[in-house]
Amino acid sequence: MVVTLQVTSDGAFTAADASAPAVTISVALSSLPQALVDPQAAMKDMRLSGDAEFAQALAFVLQNLRPEPEEELSRFFGDAAAMRLVGLMRASASQAKQMAQSMLQSTAHYAVHEDPMIVGRSDLEAFSSEVNSVRDAVARIEKRIELLARQSR
Repeated sequence: MVVTLQVTSDGAFTAADASAPAVTISVALSSLPQALVDPQAAMKDMRLSGDAEFAQALAFVLQNLRPEPEEELSRFFGDAAAMRLVGLMRASASQAKQMAQSMLQSTAHYAVHEDPMIVGRSDLEAFSSEVNSVRDAVARIEKRIELLARQSR
């Protein structure tokens, strides 16, 4: 999907003509709903190209943008409905994030403890410590053997 906009002298966006754009902003379509709530999250997926000074100014504006989705939606649905819609979107996003974290923790626990496909950090540290102990013991035995070999000559 391509949207072509032009910045007017008062700083507003309007539909642009077919001329070559000074700056191109590429955003993943999947990050647009999150951009309504948290513009910083959308900036991670955003790519700016074109006039460097203008792109930098746009990036600054987009990073410091504090959207009020309730205000925008209230024009179409009314204040109460807009508040409920945005509240529902925020609650859904929060619950999805919490569910993803829980699923990640459960998967990690399963992979480490239930069906050990991955070595846990404590097991790896214990193994490393044991390897170091064996290496030190082998080094001490080698020194003793060298000492005995020298004494037997």
